Amino acid sequence: MNATTISKSRQFLDELIWYDIGLILIFTLVLCFFKFGFVIFRRLKAFIQPETDVHWTPPRKEQDKEDQSKHSQGLLYTPNELLESYLCAKQLDRAEFLFAKIRNGSTDTRADVTTYNTYLRVLIENTRVGNGGRAKTEELLQEMESAGIEANVMTYNCLIELEMVNKDLKGVWSWFGKMPMEPDVMTFSHLLTWLKDNSNAVPEEQTQKFYTALYSYVQKESLHLNEDLIVLIIDECIRASGRCKKPILDAILTHFVSQKLLLSFSCYGKLFTYFAQTKSIDKIIELHSQMEIYDLKPNEVTCGCLLEAYLSCGRIDKVIEFYESPSLVIKPFNVIIYTILVRAYAKTKNFRKIMELYKKVKAENTTQLNLIAYNTLLDCCVQCEQCGVMEEILREMIEESKSRKGEDSLVPDIITYSTIIKGLCKWQQFEKALKLYQEMKMKKMKLDEVVFNLLLNGCVKQKGAHKIAMELIDDMKQYNIPCSKYTYSILIKLYMKTNDIAKILEIYEEMKSRNVVPGVVVYTCLLQACIKAKVIVKAIEIFGDMRVQGIIPDQVAYNTMVNGCVYSGKLMNACDALCEAMQRNICLLYTSPSPRDRQKSRMPSSACKKKKKKKK
Repeated sequence: MNATTISKSRQFLDELIWYDIGLILIFTLVLCFFKFGFVIFRRLKAFIQPETDVHWTPPRKEQDKEDQSKHSQGLLYTPNELLESYLCAKQLDRAEFLFAKIRNGSTDTRADVTTYNTYLRVLIENTRVGNGGRAKTEELLQEMESAGIEANVMTYNCLIELEMVNKDLKGVWSWFGKMPMEPDVMTFSHLLTWLKDNSNAVPEEQTQKFYTALYSYVQKESLHLNEDLIVLIIDECIRASGRCKKPILDAILTHFVSQKLLLSFSCYGKLFTYFAQTKSIDKIIELHSQMEIYDLKPNEVTCGCLLEAYLSCGRIDKVIEFYESPSLVIKPFNVIIYTILVRAYAKTKNFRKIMELYKKVKAENTTQLNLIAYNTLLDCCVQCEQCGVMEEILREMIEESKSRKGEDSLVPDIITYSTIIKGLCKWQQFEKALKLYQEMKMKKMKLDEVVFNLLLNGCVKQKGAHKIAMELIDDMKQYNIPCSKYTYSILIKLYMKTNDIAKILEIYEEMKSRNVVPGVVVYTCLLQACIKAKVIVKAIEIFGDMRVQGIIPDQVAYNTMVNGCVYSGKLMNACDALCEAMQRNICLLYTSPSPRDRQKSRMPSSACKKKKKKKK
C-alpha cells in the first residue's frame, strides 16, 4: 500500500469517529429535552390551569368525627375555625356577623362552648380597640344554659379578662368567686398579672381568698406547674412582702423549696431575693444546696441575687467563702458582684481586701466600674476611716469620667457628694463639707434631706455652728424639703448644747402639729433636756405622750425618768416608771448620785436654809 491510500483510510476513520460522536450527542440532547421538557410542561400547565377541583384531603385519624363530618361536607373550615381565623386576623366585624349567623342557626353546625368562648375573646379585642365591645355577659351565660351548653374554665377566664380590660374591680372578683370549677393556670396567670398594677385597689379579704386558692392549687399541681406561673407567683410574693407580711405566700414558696423542684436560674434568683426580704437564711442555704445537688452552676444574675441575700441576712462569712472558694466558676466578676464583695469586706472593716479587689479589677481591665461601684468604694473609705484613700479614689474617678460619656458617665451625683460630706463631717473637716455644699448649690443639683441632715449633724459636733445650722434650716425651707424625724432629733441635740429648753419644746410642738411621731431616742433626748432644765412637769407629760403613741421606752428612757423624778421630788412618778420597767423585764442601771446631790437628798429643805444662814 502506498502513502496515498494510507492517508485516505486515516481520513475516513477520523470522519467516521466524529460522525459517531455527533450522533451520540444529538441522542443525549433529545433525551434531556424530553425528560426536562415534560416536567416544565406539567409545571406550566399547573400554573396556567390550577387544580380547582381539590377541596379537601381525607382525615388522618378516623376517630376525629368532627374532621370527618367537615371533610364529608366538602368544607375547608368549620364555623368555629372560621370565627377563630377572623379573630386572629383582627376582622372583628366579620367575626360578629358570623357569630350572629351561628347563633341564629343559619349555618349547618350549632353553637357550642368553643363558639361562645371565641366570641368572648372577640369582645375583649373590641374593648381594647375602643369599639365598646363589652356585652351583657350575664345574658350570654343564660343563653348558654338555656341551650344546654355548660361553661368551662376557658369561659370564666374570658369573662375575668373582659372585666380586667374594662378595669372593673368588682366584676373581676365577682366572676372569680362564681367559678363552679377549680381555676387553672390561665386564671391565676391573669389575676397575678393584674394584681401587679392594681394591688392597692383590691380589698384585703379578696386577696386573702385568692392567695388561699393559689396555695391549694400549688399543693395539688406542684410537680406540673408552668414556669411562667412560678415566676409570676414569686414576683407577687416579693411585691406583697414589701407592703406587709403574708404567711400564706411564705407557705407557697416554702412548698416550692420543700418539693425540691428543678427551677430555672431566673426562679432561683427571685427566690433568693424574696427570702432575703423575709430574712429566711435557712431557706437561702437550702436553695443553694439544692442547686449544688442538681449541679447547677449559677450565672452572674443568680450569683448576684445569692450574694445579696447572704449579705442582707448578715452572713458575711458565706459571701467571703464564695469569693475565696477555689472552685469558683464566675471569673471575672461583673460590677454587681464586685460591689457586693466590697460591701461585705466593709462590714468586717477589712480595708486591705477592698483595696486588693479594687487594684485587681483595675489591673485586669475586664470589669468597667460604674458610678454605683465608685460610690460604694467611697462609702467604704468613710466606714474604715481612710480619708486619704477616699480623696485618691475620687481623683481617679474624675479623671476616668473625662473619657466616658452617656450612660457610662462617671459625673459625681448627689450620692457621691453625700458620701464625701459624711466623711468630712466625721473627720472634723466641716469647712470642706460646707465648700462642697456650696459647690452643689452652684451646680444647681437637686438637694435632698440626707445632705442637710449630714451637715446639721456636723454642726452639732462643731463649736459655735449654731448660726450655720439656722441658715441650713432656712435653705431646707427654700428647697421645700420637710423636716423628718431624724432632722428634728438633730435640732433637739443642737439646742440641748445651748440649754435652750424653749426652742426644744417649740420643736416638739411642731412635731405634734405635723403628726411626726418621735422615736425612742428623740423622746429620751426630750426627757433629758426637760430634766436638765428642771422642767419635770413637762418631762412627765412627754413621758405620758410617749406611752400614748405606743412607743415602748427602753432602758435609757426609764433610767432618765426615774432618776429625774427622784431628784425633783416626784417619788410617786418615779415609782410608777420603776414598776412599769419591772413589768417589761427591763433592768435599770444604777447611777450613784454625786456627794453634793446625796447630801441634798438626805437633808430636809429647812435644814438647808439654816445651813445657808450659818455660812452667811
